[in-house]
Amino acid sequence: TRLQATHSQPKREERESRSNNQQFSNSLFSTHGRISRKTFIGSTFGISFCCGFLYFILTLLADPDSSNMIFIQIVLLVIMITLLEFQVIKRFHDLDKSGWYSVFAFVPLVNIVIGWMLMLKVGTSGRNRFGEEIR
Repeated sequence: TRLQATHSQPKREERESRSNNQQFSNSLFSTHGRISRKTFIGSTFGISFCCGFLYFILTLLADPDSSNMIFIQIVLLVIMITLLEFQVIKRFHDLDKSGWYSVFAFVPLVNIVIGWMLMLKVGTSGRNRFGEEIR
């Protein structure tokens, strides 16, 4: 009856908790979980655009040859590379591969092949060792 019905379906809080955990695992600042091809392409272009726009604004406001601007450029580049690397790691997770394969993204010419592979190759269907399939 009513008691059986409440125990047969997952509780609403449990579903919301799983949903929140899944959102956290797919955040830009995490290497945990998986991301789909569509999310990968969107997040990499979004990160690149935001960092490029911020760089543009900073060059308008500061002297491009100052030592402060060079420091800001280096910090911005490190942040962008770190965030992009997180996305590459999660994309490898979607392919059921270790995130350590992302190291090859720093090898010239190999990084081009890896980039195309991550954008075009379909992830593993269903659950893998890195989590549930993300659509």
